[in-house]
Amino acid sequence: MNRKNLAWIGLFLISFAVLVINDIPFLNPHHPYRFYHLKVAPVLLPHMILGCIAIFAGPFQFSTRLRARYPKYHRLLGRVYVGSIMIAAPMGALIPIVGPKDAFYTTGVIVHATSWFITTLMAFLTARNRQIPQHKQWMVRSYVLTYSFVITRVLGPVWIFFGITISQFGMIDCILNFLYILCADIGLNWKEITTSRAMPVKRPA
Repeated sequence: MNRKNLAWIGLFLISFAVLVINDIPFLNPHHPYRFYHLKVAPVLLPHMILGCIAIFAGPFQFSTRLRARYPKYHRLLGRVYVGSIMIAAPMGALIPIVGPKDAFYTTGVIVHATSWFITTLMAFLTARNRQIPQHKQWMVRSYVLTYSFVITRVLGPVWIFFGITISQFGMIDCILNFLYILCADIGLNWKEITTSRAMPVKRPA
């Protein structure tokens, strides 16, 4: 059990805990947000179900063993991941349009959903064109945005503590969206950032 596997197990457990503690209680008919969820249910339910599929399917795409031993299943699971997001992202963008009409919140959600859609589309196109190094990079960006929905829920108590309004959250979501992609790119280039390139030895004339 190496560090990579332990990290994925940790992310899985966090995702499962968020699903059980945060999302499943919304099914309670006496939940205070019940009326709102029923109003946006036609777009919220596909968004949540397909988003969950993407969250739990994504880690397997980074498995070197799966890619090497079972490339057919790697490609199949990749299509499931991409297909889920191609539907979940537009559905997510529609939630604030069907529900609340706050301009800042709507902008934040649409920016987030569009970034999620585009990074996943780039991952698919680079895989189809056999541009494997670029495909891996876009997959990292895509999954960081996929997992950001879990991070947002984990940070829920922070929003409550500071009394963040729906308009403020829309602006925060735009900032977080930028930070997620920035952190992904820093991680992708961490070796180049922290390692000096050896200068070529000059041969005597």
